[in-house]
Amino acid sequence: MPTRILKGILHDRYLKASKYSLKVKIKCHVLICWMAMILIRVTENETEITWHRIEKAMSSITAGATKPLGCTYWCSI
Repeated sequence: MPTRILKGILHDRYLKASKYSLKVKIKCHVLICWMAMILIRVTENETEITWHRIEKAMSSITAGATKPLGCTYWCSI
C-alpha cells in the first residue's frame, strides 16, 4: 500500500470527531463534576481554608510556557 494512501487512512481514522451518545456525555460530565467536588473538599480539609478564600488567593497566579530557540521555559506572568 503506498505511503500516501496509508497516511490518508490514518489521518481520517484518528482525527474524526468521536460520536458518543448523549447518555455517555452526561455520565462523563457528572463524573468530572464529582471529581472536582472531591478535589475542592480535600483542599478545604487539608488547608482548613474555605474554597472562596483559596480561589481568591490563587486567582492572581498565572503561568505560561515559552519556547524560544527550541527550549521550553516556564514563567509567571
